[in-house]
Amino acid sequence: MNDVYQHLLSVADKAPRATAKIKAAEIAWIKYRDAYMEALYPAEDKQLAYGSIYPMEYAEFRTALTREHTKALRDLITQYDEEAQ
Repeated sequence: MNDVYQHLLSVADKAPRATAKIKAAEIAWIKYRDAYMEALYPAEDKQLAYGSIYPMEYAEFRTALTREHTKALRDLITQYDEEAQ
């Protein structure tokens, strides 16, 4: 995801004000991702509440969210590439 994000910033650099808006959106997405994961697993003692499989389930779901977001970043790259043409 980080490589795709950096590529997006380099492509969007040609559009006025785009970089700041993309950075703000990325910060908001990270906050959303973290809040969503907390809502999914709200217990204070997560290991006790969700068992020994919790770390694996958490990692798998967070990875799925990250893959979806990476696809969205790639869509933005496509949009900025098309606008540049």
